[in-house]
Amino acid sequence: MLLVLTIAALLGREPKPDEVRWILYVGCDRTGRGLTPGSPELEAQCQLWWVYHANHLCHIALETLLKFTLDTLGEHPAGITLARLIPLCVDRILESAEHPPVHWSAFLDSLQPAANAYAADEGTEWALCDAIISARAAATSGYAACPVKMGCAPDGCRNWSCLPGSAVDEFPRVGQLM
Repeated sequence: MLLVLTIAALLGREPKPDEVRWILYVGCDRTGRGLTPGSPELEAQCQLWWVYHANHLCHIALETLLKFTLDTLGEHPAGITLARLIPLCVDRILESAEHPPVHWSAFLDSLQPAANAYAADEGTEWALCDAIISARAAATSGYAACPVKMGCAPDGCRNWSCLPGSAVDEFPRVGQLM
């Protein structure tokens, strides 16, 4: 609670939950004003929040890669081996890069992190996450409300019959399970 109050003082208003997470992760607000926890105990809490938010960002990245891989797999109705699927996905990702790296070390060396990962500027971690989450929300907006009130999440419906017909058509194996 003391960290939330410290962030409120930094912002001059009540912070939104997402602002709390990003400010604790980055250590400053969107304009670059630094967060000063004020004690070793609060600094330790900031570190725990940093780990929590870094984990969240990893989930976003991995879920995005999984969706890309599943979309690629979906192009092969008869199936495809994992030994073929992974290189196919890697090739497609590399084809989309303006300057594909020649190896992993070159890729790491080419990364230029933004000075403030929470700034709204293009290329920041926040901007990338916002773009991914916005695209995901747009793609799942048809599934946002479960009419049978099963408590379904947009990405995890428990009763497939509540999905629009096109969704079941897109995933024939789901239709077979119903």
